[in-house]
Amino acid sequence: MTHLLPYITSILGPIAVFVISKKKFVKENAKQVINFHLSMLLYAMALFFIGIGLFVSLALIILIPIVIGAGIGIVLASLILPVVGAVKASEGEVCKYPLALTFLS
Repeated sequence: MTHLLPYITSILGPIAVFVISKKKFVKENAKQVINFHLSMLLYAMALFFIGIGLFVSLALIILIPIVIGAGIGIVLASLILPVVGAVKASEGEVCKYPLALTFLS
């Protein structure tokens, strides 16, 4: 369930679960969800500023479709991977998200 909370509560739901829960399995899943969504936020912010820089400079305008494609990839990953994580958690596994940086260890 922790993996699906960001659809409703953004990152606040998994943070609340991480703080409140006493079960190690639930805390570990919440930690993975927090790390993933903070990573996606960081990647989106970086792409936004790169895109603005490329748009303003017009020197590397050919790279703008690459930045847009990466942005679409971030959106799709943020929508699809939590569902995969929820399925793995229901099977008793801790989901390790790809490309997630470790903020909470």
